[in-house]
Amino acid sequence: MSGLTMFFGVMGAIAQNDIRKVLSFHIVSQIGYMVMGLALFTPLALAGSIFYIIHHILVKTNLFLISGIIKETNGYYKLKKLGSVYNLFPFVTLLFVISAFSLAGIPPLSGFWGKFILAKAGLELEQYFIVAVSLLVGFLTLFSMSKIWRSVFWSPAPAKYKKEIRYDGRSLFKSKYAMILSSAFLAAFTLLLSFFPDLLSTFSQEAAEQLLNPSIYVDAVLKTNYK
Repeated sequence: MSGLTMFFGVMGAIAQNDIRKVLSFHIVSQIGYMVMGLALFTPLALAGSIFYIIHHILVKTNLFLISGIIKETNGYYKLKKLGSVYNLFPFVTLLFVISAFSLAGIPPLSGFWGKFILAKAGLELEQYFIVAVSLLVGFLTLFSMSKIWRSVFWSPAPAKYKKEIRYDGRSLFKSKYAMILSSAFLAAFTLLLSFFPDLLSTFSQEAAEQLLNPSIYVDAVLKTNYK
């Protein structure tokens, strides 16, 4: 079920031509990685799922924020109606690249560490098929995100839609600065987890141990209440 969720979710994303729909199908696909840890059900696998959940919350929230910025600047979500965002807003492009590469699991970003932990747990159990599927889906995720990159950021905007841009650069930074600041904060947090993964992996391992052995949590609560 984990492998099917990963694969069909990413195939659904590849088939879409709307930024929101691409990102929404990726939510389905990425849930497959979280379920993978539950299916393997070892301390390392559960730690990988916990790590991946937190990583995914940060990255996917940022990608939806960036899609909102694109909508406010160009007026559309459809890929075929967008273009030239790289030339207009290079900083927004950088924020997208950080989040998109992390979603695909490109090292050394946070998504890589989450997938690495899950793959290691799968290899320890000799579950080679699900590990292979997870790696394949990572490449397909990168391919689907390259569709957004090519259509929205790199290609020139179609002439018949270019005339209808709602906001210029100045109005974006005056009226939409909160969205950009929020996106920059999430990207910075993603980079923090990318270059210092132990900050989250240690917590994830402790949480996984408590999930497998609830008595640790029960004892801690009872002792606290008693004191």
